[in-house]
Amino acid sequence: MATAGSDAVNYLIFGTVFESSSKPDRIASGLHELSSVARATRIPVLAIGGVTSGTIADVMGAGAAGVAGISMFDMPSGVS
Repeated sequence: MATAGSDAVNYLIFGTVFESSSKPDRIASGLHELSSVARATRIPVLAIGGVTSGTIADVMGAGAAGVAGISMFDMPSGVS
């Protein structure tokens, strides 16, 4: 089993950062917790959960190496 800090771990996923309509039962951890995790490891941390185009700068500023999302990539209705 790989452990954090081993050569087998390429990245960590941290979430839920913000409230998310796709996972309404998840409690948001927030930017402070994201920052704490990102500072505690040299492994790149990807942020998920409620991240939008309007919050990406804050998420990256908190130390995330990148973001992943569902609703941020949803196409408006009628667009394909």
